[in-house]
Amino acid sequence: MPAARAWSPPVEEAALRLGIGRTSMYRLVMTGEVESVQIGGLRRIPAPCIEEYIDRLRHHEADPGA
Repeated sequence: MPAARAWSPPVEEAALRLGIGRTSMYRLVMTGEVESVQIGGLRRIPAPCIEEYIDRLRHHEADPGA
């Protein structure tokens, strides 16, 4: 796999990576908190989008007044 292509797991795998359930992951996708793409019949979460979500959570914990 070329370095320029990011790993894009299906929603279920992204949920496992975040330690949350499939329904919670779909909720994050549907509310726009986590970006996703449709590839064929699967909705996938680009790896950078997972990292961005984690970064936002970390920033919010560091600055709860934001």
